[in-house]
This record gives sequence, structure tokens and C-alpha cells, in this order.
Amino acid sequence: MENLRLSGTLLHRRSHRFPFQNGVVVISTDDVSLQPLETLKPKLIWESQIIPRDITLDESHLDPSDEGQFGQFVSQSMKLGLNGSKDEKYVSRLRSLQTSIGYLVHRFNDPTRSKCVIFVDYESSPDSVEGRNGKSIIGLAIEQMVPTQILDGRKNGSLLGTKEGKFVFDNVNPETRCLIFDDCTENFRFDGLFNIITSGMEIEKKGKQSYTIEPADKPKFLLTTNYILPSVGTSYLARQHIVEFGSYWNLQYHKGVEPFDELGKILFDRYQWDDKDWNQFYNYIFSCTQLFLKNGLVEGSLDSYRRKQIKILVEGYREFGFVDWIDSWIKSDRLADSHHVGDGLTFDALYLRAQSELEEMKWSISRFKEGVWSYCRKMGYGFNDQLAYKGSTMSSRRNRKGARGNQTEWICITTPTDKTLMRQV
Repeated sequence: MENLRLSGTLLHRRSHRFPFQNGVVVISTDDVSLQPLETLKPKLIWESQIIPRDITLDESHLDPSDEGQFGQFVSQSMKLGLNGSKDEKYVSRLRSLQTSIGYLVHRFNDPTRSKCVIFVDYESSPDSVEGRNGKSIIGLAIEQMVPTQILDGRKNGSLLGTKEGKFVFDNVNPETRCLIFDDCTENFRFDGLFNIITSGMEIEKKGKQSYTIEPADKPKFLLTTNYILPSVGTSYLARQHIVEFGSYWNLQYHKGVEPFDELGKILFDRYQWDDKDWNQFYNYIFSCTQLFLKNGLVEGSLDSYRRKQIKILVEGYREFGFVDWIDSWIKSDRLADSHHVGDGLTFDALYLRAQSELEEMKWSISRFKEGVWSYCRKMGYGFNDQLAYKGSTMSSRRNRKGARGNQTEWICITTPTDKTLMRQV
């Protein structure tokens, strides 16, 4: 099959086509239809893009149904606990996952809106890294729909952007539509994907000449991890779509119950799944694709995840309560004692208070100052803003008072909501 661009056949911003043996499923924002395969010009698609099954469309595609085994699996994956309620946050997580599936199988790739989808556990923390919540199985679902390359995230994630990692993508080819970094650790170098996500993708193969896959033709990216990735900032947020998985399947695993036991069959197993199972699965994917076409990538509520990121960035992977402690102080005693005005209070006084209230804190006074600075930067709080005219670094904001050789350092933290908080104190 000739290597030609797919524009005008499978690729379109507001529609998508899935070719099957008995026709082409055409999906738009308000319709799903089955059309003759002949409507696609044979030389404008890869032969491998034709899914080797017949398809029958369900009557309704407006909302993904959990009637099939895959739909049941997805719905359970978003639950917090074995009896987790399907509240607003559950629906938000579910829509985030469903539109992510639609995004990853949609072959149109707009470089100006490209994201790396990240699957992570809702209950992940530095002290709890378990997994087994369904993330990799969703990756297998993507593999059923589009040519997919799965890479070992533990092995390759730390090599991105380094000299040693220049052959990480050597198995990727122009036909690859989704690239999955599976089971990544906290050492994953996400900044190594910055240019690849928004630009072209250079492929270097051992003993062969390198080449570049154009931005519109490169694969989309999925990253699965059991860790909180400490990547915060505009450059990261603009390139990430985070989906938090619930704890249902992990809790079932600890009870000795596998998805097979509950669903009755192994997902995607060619010996166990019959035509009905495959048909329900495909129709679920069609609905996810339509949701994405209508709504784009739907963001879930990530307040908990962002807070965990801040804790890791400030405290490291040995959490001892500093962020929670300073949060509480800022919202209460800082205001009650008027430490949000003027010069605030001495760093020594704040440090001694932290020492007396945080039994596990082993920080020196200098490390404590760095922690306060980092916290303020991540939260967008003012750190001696009365000295902002001197610069935006920690050293330029250092407020020392007293005679030379006997100076005391002061700290005044301010927040955008101080007036509101004052009314609550």
C-alpha cells in the first residue's frame, strides 16, 4: 500500500471514519452512519486500518453505554471504593476518560492542540503506589482501534531528551497512530516530549538514516503511571490531559477478584469474545469518539492531584505535613496576628512554630526558607512583595532588618484572597 497522506479520507477535525470489512463507520458531532467501503479511495488508506470484522451499529450513540463488558469495565474504573457513588465528580472523571479515548483513536492530529493523555490513580501518593486500577487495559482498547506502539515507561521514560534516548522511538513508523508509555515512574522526563507533542517527531533507527514524521502525521501520546508526576507550570499544563482512575479494580484485586471474574470473560480475548462482545465494544468507542468531537477533551476535577503535585515539589517524596501546616497557618493565625501586612514576622519565629507543630520535620532553617519560597511560587502567593521592585528571585526578596552583623530576616506572605479570608477569621 502506498504511503500517501490521509487527508480527506480518514482525517478530519470534526468527523472520523472507522473502516470495517462491511463498510465505513462515519462519525460526526450529531450522527453515526455506516457507508459502503467503496466511498474511501483504496490508495488513501493503509490496509491495516481496515478492522477485520463486520460491524452493526447500535440505535443510539449519544452516550457510551455500559451494557457491554468494556463499558462495564470503564464505569467501574472511575469508582472510588467498591461502593463509590456516581456523583458529579465521578461523572467528571468518566467524561474525562471517555473523551480521552475518543481523542486517542481520532486520527486527526492538530499540532496546535496536541496533548499527552496521562492516566494516573486518584489515590496515588508518595506513600501509596499500587496500580491495578485499569489504566493499561484502556491502553489495550486503544490498540484494538488504531496501530499502537507500547513502550516500557520505566525503561524509556528517564531517557527522553538525552543522548542515550535517541533510539527510544526506533520502532515507531508512519503508520503508528498512538504511542503508549506504560507503567512510568516519577522519573519520567516529560519535558523530553515538549517539542514532540507540538512539533514533528524525529525517528532515529540504528544503522539507518533518521527521518521526521510531520506534526499532523505523528502518533498521539498516552502515558500510564502509578505515580504523581511533579510537573507543574504552563508548559506542562498546556501539553497534558490528566485522567484519574478510581480504586474499584484495585480493591477487587485485593479481594482476589479479577475483571474476568466479574465480567465473565477476558476483555479482547479472541477465543472468549464473540461478535456481540466486539460489536458492543466498537459501538462504545464510536460514542467516545462522538463525545470528543462534540466537547473536546473534558477536564476532570484535578484539585486533589494538583495539591499532591505541590506537596511533592515542596516536600519531596517524603511527605511530613508541611504544605497542610502552612496552608492552615496562612488561613488562620497569619491573618489573626496581622502577619500579612507590613514586614510580617521573622523567619525564625515561623520556623520555631513549624518545628514545634511538625514532629517529623527535619529541615534546617535554610531548607525551611526554601520550602516557604517554593510553596509561595507554586501557589501564586506573594513572598515579600513589598520588595518586588528588586527582582523576582528568593535572594532579591530577602528582607533583613537590624544592625549589620546582627540582622534578622522577615517574611510577609500575601494571597489574592486575603480580604475574603479576613472576613472568615
